[in-house]
Amino acid sequence: MDAGNAFQRLLTIAKKSDTGQAGRIASFVAAVIDMNKFDLYDLRPLDEQISDDILLCINFIRWGKLALTDTTPQGMEQAMEVCVVWGYALPQS
Repeated sequence: MDAGNAFQRLLTIAKKSDTGQAGRIASFVAAVIDMNKFDLYDLRPLDEQISDDILLCINFIRWGKLALTDTTPQGMEQAMEVCVVWGYALPQS
């Protein structure tokens, strides 16, 4: 599944890098799990492959029959890890 591969690439970058691009990816990941809003203008400074991966994920969300986090192994857990690393507050249970 293309979107699953794209989402996994984004998660990997956000977990293993501390660049501005990784921060924008983390913002997108946080938006995927309803912990943030993602500004589409944040796509502009990203490398083409990264912005293409985000757009692929957005298109999957648009047409998908399951959550984006379900397209990759432990997707929700990985997304939450990214949010913790980048300082997004996890919802209280």
